[in-house]
Amino acid sequence: MSKVRFFSILLAVFALTLVVSASPVEFCTGSTVNGYVSGTSWTTGGILVSSAPGGPECKTQSSVIPGGDVSGLGVSGKTSGEIDNGETITLDFGGSVNLESFEIIVFYNGPEFGDPAEKGYLDVWFASGGGPTTYYFEADPIVNTVLTTDLGGTYTNISPMTADNAGWFRFDNPFGALNVTKLRYTAENNPNGTNNSDYALKSVTYVAGATEDVPEPATFALMGLGLLAVGVLRRRTAA
Repeated sequence: MSKVRFFSILLAVFALTLVVSASPVEFCTGSTVNGYVSGTSWTTGGILVSSAPGGPECKTQSSVIPGGDVSGLGVSGKTSGEIDNGETITLDFGGSVNLESFEIIVFYNGPEFGDPAEKGYLDVWFASGGGPTTYYFEADPIVNTVLTTDLGGTYTNISPMTADNAGWFRFDNPFGALNVTKLRYTAENNPNGTNNSDYALKSVTYVAGATEDVPEPATFALMGLGLLAVGVLRRRTAA
């Protein structure tokens, strides 16, 4: 194996590693909607984002994480900068992707503001086809760090859902190896008021063009080490 060919293969392996090592797409920086120019649709992080029925607006809340505030995306309507009932934030990936995680903020369990426990919905279009499948996540009315949800994977409470903090949750690997093409976030229509189920979308992390079985970056690293070992062995044999 020539040196040129060996290093070409090694570079390809590390390029694949970079492809599957996704970074989160943040929708807001403070009060600024990332990538937004005008209207109700814009592109950021390779995602076509749409807000309805109004335009986008950011929400900032304090966090227990050192450094302070955290921001998320909502609709400029019933509750400024939040996704309320009758409002949606839609993410169109333009193809098949694997959703590694998403994060929401200002999601509370009610007692802080005299509201019912908040409940959000996520409509999912899977790459395998068909119409949307709807999932839910709901704040536990008793314990302020717990949710109930029918999403898969795991969730983490990053900052407690208290009046002074962010109600910040991350959902990891919600659909496993199943790929998606589009997501739509909305909230429950609570008859007791207009702003009793609302939250803001902080970020999503996804792998574009992924197959249904997404290899871990560590797998590619091992492949690279294996190729390196083969190259060294062949050089010694030739010598």
